[in-house]
Amino acid sequence: ITFANLPMPLVSVVTATYNRAHLIGETIRGVLNQSFEDFEYIIVDDGSEDNTEAIVRAIPDSRIHFFKVPHTGRLSYLRNFCHTKCSGALIAYVDSDDIWSPDKLEKQVTAMQSQPAAGFSFTDIELFDERGTIRSGIYGKQGTEVRNVFPEMLSNELVICHTTLVVRRSVMNGVGESDETFLAGDHDFVFRLSREADAVIHYEPLVR
Repeated sequence: ITFANLPMPLVSVVTATYNRAHLIGETIRGVLNQSFEDFEYIIVDDGSEDNTEAIVRAIPDSRIHFFKVPHTGRLSYLRNFCHTKCSGALIAYVDSDDIWSPDKLEKQVTAMQSQPAAGFSFTDIELFDERGTIRSGIYGKQGTEVRNVFPEMLSNELVICHTTLVVRRSVMNGVGESDETFLAGDHDFVFRLSREADAVIHYEPLVR
């Protein structure tokens, strides 16, 4: 069996949001416009008081699964809640104020299929605001590589943005869920993930 003949895994995309009615529509469009289309999209609303729910429910795409929970203010809890709704072999994250490049999932999923020992993938990011690009990347490198990043995480020499992650569900099961004693728990989760498995790193900024 060649790599080209292997079935691509279902991806569960996760977004946790709160009062982002003015932004979440663009985030959702960035996900739905992916060149890789075999995904489900889990969105959890942390008790928003604006019309976030109406905006999400007005988008006619059966891949979207929307849930609204009482307000907690804890991103760690919301992501864990989403995990209970995910059925994909891979889990990807996108925050509700970020935008994916159209080929983000395709590039990360393809690379992880070709690197079965890698447990997760992350990419560079572009920082922007209403005036335009603030910074075109944070790593200053090009290309793609597979390696262990735990020593850099241990010495605080590396920042991994959660909104770029694609994680194997099998590896995440070994790492454990986000620690809900943290409001967000991003760094703690990625730190434990990097200790568990190698990463596929895309130095291209695939998230804005």
